Amino acid sequence: MKKLLTLALPLVALTVFTRLGVAQQPQTGVAPQQIGVAQPITVQLVDTKKLVADAIASSIVKLKGQEFPIVAKGTGSDAAGKGGASCELGETQTFTKNAAIDLESPNHTAKSNTYPSSPPERMIVSPPNADWVIQSYQRHITTAGPPYEAGDSAFPAGYSFLTAGNYSSVKSTMHSFVGSLNVPDYVKVDLNAKLDTFISNISSYSYSLSGSHGTVEHTALVRGVGVINLTTGHSWYHGYIDGTLACAPAYLHDQDALTTRLKTWVNSVVRKLPTIPAGPVGTCTVTCNGISADMKGKCADYADQIKSRKCTCNNVN
Repeated sequence: MKKLLTLALPLVALTVFTRLGVAQQPQTGVAPQQIGVAQPITVQLVDTKKLVADAIASSIVKLKGQEFPIVAKGTGSDAAGKGGASCELGETQTFTKNAAIDLESPNHTAKSNTYPSSPPERMIVSPPNADWVIQSYQRHITTAGPPYEAGDSAFPAGYSFLTAGNYSSVKSTMHSFVGSLNVPDYVKVDLNAKLDTFISNISSYSYSLSGSHGTVEHTALVRGVGVINLTTGHSWYHGYIDGTLACAPAYLHDQDALTTRLKTWVNSVVRKLPTIPAGPVGTCTVTCNGISADMKGKCADYADQIKSRKCTCNNVN
């Protein structure tokens, strides 16, 4: 007698039947099987490509129609090493009334006097950590009375974003990494296609931040209005900086950090794939006896699909 089994492959569950030609000997306390009784066997076929697609889809975040990899956030200075970051691409933060300066001159002082005396008052706007840049800013004057001098200056972040050559190198490294994985070829194809999309989108996002700043400096001073001034007794200046921060994690300017992040993403997807049960690997077949005529065509279709793949079969005699 041939034993059939439950194939652990989930999509469509189909109950097929085989007939036993020999009755088993009865055992004490156990009812014997009857000759000719149809014994149901459940066959399940998994659409593994859909499982891969689902695993990938659950590991993606979309920003303005573009896809980016989801990786667990890191914290602080170790974010780059983890391939993570304290923020995700596309995240922004606003800041207001930052780097405020409040100055007033004493009453009736010489016009040659400045306050502070030298240099001007300086206040700096800096992002909370290295994962952020200042995308835009504005200096606002709350109130001011002349004579005064005020201004603002922006400075770069101190690094350069990755170049096209860097991205090409990362793509080559990632394709080699995926090629070394112990997964079916069609999984590798899907992973590489998605990685290419990520790298292209990350490059575009990085370019959009090329005009951003690392810090902004706010400066101001006020001058005396004159010892004899019947109109105004003193000068003053009150102002601050508003702006927007944008997420710019290390992997936008560090090639190794980008490679680490993408490898982390690939590994997270692979871990979501179903585990193949232990057992000898062979070609699984389906027996379609004892079922209605309208089901035989479907059963044959499933049998052909199963025969076209390698699957794990347990307890096959």
